[in-house]
Amino acid sequence: MGLPAQAAIPGSGDEAWLREAAQRCQPAKVEEKFVYTNDFSWGMSLDDMKTKFQEIYHSGKRLKARAYFDQETGLFVLPKHETSETKKVRLTAQFLSSVKKHIESALKHGYADFVFFPDMGHSHLLLPVDFYEREIKNRPVKEQHLSYEAMFASNEIQILYHTAEQLKVLDTDNNLLADKYLQWRFFTRNLVGDNKAEANMKIYKALDTSANTTAESHAHGDKWWGGGFNISSSAEGCFAYEKGGKTFYFDISLEDLPWDSSRSQPGDFM
Repeated sequence: MGLPAQAAIPGSGDEAWLREAAQRCQPAKVEEKFVYTNDFSWGMSLDDMKTKFQEIYHSGKRLKARAYFDQETGLFVLPKHETSETKKVRLTAQFLSSVKKHIESALKHGYADFVFFPDMGHSHLLLPVDFYEREIKNRPVKEQHLSYEAMFASNEIQILYHTAEQLKVLDTDNNLLADKYLQWRFFTRNLVGDNKAEANMKIYKALDTSANTTAESHAHGDKWWGGGFNISSSAEGCFAYEKGGKTFYFDISLEDLPWDSSRSQPGDFM
């Protein structure tokens, strides 16, 4: 299940992009530093976010259990911890290209400003009900890595990103701040893209919630799969993306950001 990551979509221009990623995307070393949840704080301003993004981007910190190029199989894989062992989720070129194009589209159109946890840093999956019934529903928990392979290899699924995750857009009474750009970010924070290596994005709304945060009840008839993937930018990252004529790099992981218990205060960078 799953196509070789090197099998780039004909005419997509992804061949060179994947070759570069294969060179950069080595397995994590023991001494590799991780991005932690408490590297960040809630209610950040855009200026705060910009400063923190640069700090994290050049820190050497990367996502725990990030994707890497597996020399043994010749594929990009994601580690998936199941019971007492770690399985490999094989990734397709189409999925990787889809994520790249979602990122670039979000940044270009002002749906996101930064690719890391405080802004565009995590996702959820939207599965057509018939796909879920056919491919996922009856699969044992011990084979969840195969469920992820099926989802990431399918052009039927959609990926939903919550952006502006820690951006301050509301006042203490949960009223929108007067800033027009922050209001735009609030109303466009539920981005949905397909898994067809295209840049098309649409906006879902959840205005029945105080933070406009979509959840299962806003899935437009699809099956909500809460455990999506995380993305985070790093100068040492695997996959390239473009923003404002400059090249940046990002990593992908199925694991949520851990908490650094050696620190008591969020936002204290180490």
